[in-house]
Amino acid sequence: MRILSGFRDSNDKNRVHKPGRSCFSSGTMDSSSNSLRHRLLSPPGDRALLFSMFILAVCAFLLFYYEYRRERIRTLQSLEVSFNERLDALDRCLYVAKDHVALMQDWAQSFWKNASGTSRPPALAALLQYNSEGNYYEIPMGKVKNLKDPIGNVFGLGHPAKDQADYVRELNLAAGLMPLLRATTADAELFFQGYFFSASGVSCIYPYLSVSDLVGGKTHGENLKALVSGFFEPHAAFSSGIARGGYWTGIYSDRGGHGPVVTYAVPVYSGDRYLGLLGIDVSVAYLRRYVTGFKGLGGRLIMAGRHGNMFI
Repeated sequence: MRILSGFRDSNDKNRVHKPGRSCFSSGTMDSSSNSLRHRLLSPPGDRALLFSMFILAVCAFLLFYYEYRRERIRTLQSLEVSFNERLDALDRCLYVAKDHVALMQDWAQSFWKNASGTSRPPALAALLQYNSEGNYYEIPMGKVKNLKDPIGNVFGLGHPAKDQADYVRELNLAAGLMPLLRATTADAELFFQGYFFSASGVSCIYPYLSVSDLVGGKTHGENLKALVSGFFEPHAAFSSGIARGGYWTGIYSDRGGHGPVVTYAVPVYSGDRYLGLLGIDVSVAYLRRYVTGFKGLGGRLIMAGRHGNMFI
């Protein structure tokens, strides 16, 4: 016997529902049932493929990030090595400056202490020439050119006081410093000029630079006096009696036309008497070689003084 589930429609007496269909089913319920049946009966391989693709994407990202971090570490290590090499080279140059100036300082202070009875002027005293118009003396360029060994200039205000003991002692001090200044500038490419500027008497400079060049073409004694006074301006904050050690000045413009320079200098004392300043100049253009060409991660090297003023 076959059982029919359903009922006759009042409007269609001949239509009978098919077996297995509930007389209470609707279109919405049929759609939900079909969707659920599709999900339940879909092949499991599709879901596994999607999951595998997700895992591969995560692994690829992690691998990329690992390689990126490793490459960045290698780059930073390379930059650190390059930076340290430049810094070490610069430190060596600066220590050379300190060593040379300290050597000259020791010699000058020792000479002044032990040469109190010196009365014989050095040989270069014969080269000095007095300029009556400017009221100063120096070694003329013409006499320097005729010498076998190069020397710098020795100069001072007024007339050479050949009969004064302090003048003779200062002249011997300048003459003794001259070969040390020459050796310093010849020993290291870092230094282009060295000098001793006396606080009261005889000064010297190497390589040779005339008084006229020092004062910018003017030869009047007042200009030279202003030069000697102005020379100490970059050093005023350091060369007081409080601190007698060496120091680096800030950047300033060189009077001899070498452009921006920095100076390493030491004050020279005899007891409490301030004799003058020993210094060597370093061109900022020379220091640039330790900064230029360095490629960082979006940055650059700079060189600054103790007060934050940037050199390069």
